[in-house]
Amino acid sequence: MNRPAKHQPPAAVEHALQLWVWIDGHLQHLPTHARASAGAALVATSLALLNALNRAAWKPHRSADARVALREACEHAAFLRLLVRGMHVRQYFSDAQYEYAAKQVETLGRMIAGWLRASE
Repeated sequence: MNRPAKHQPPAAVEHALQLWVWIDGHLQHLPTHARASAGAALVATSLALLNALNRAAWKPHRSADARVALREACEHAAFLRLLVRGMHVRQYFSDAQYEYAAKQVETLGRMIAGWLRASE
């Protein structure tokens, strides 16, 4: 029996999901006061980024709605980059953790920018 192909999310959505999982897994290592402030902002921003990308994935490829969601995702990625840097400055992330997270956010930003260019 032939089945319709399942919707495969774009690579950026999967990448954002993996980044959120990584971030969420590291919250338990933060000091209590940082979990409620910086940690909460980090998780909220990574989830907002994931949500914007997911919305874009379900819109028609070149639609205005998809572009709006992708631009929103760009803003969330830029803010996430700042939060990750701040976590490192405050010494909540080690050098290796910062390097990993910063690289993931940078890669995600490039993926989003490419997706946005392709949708215009």
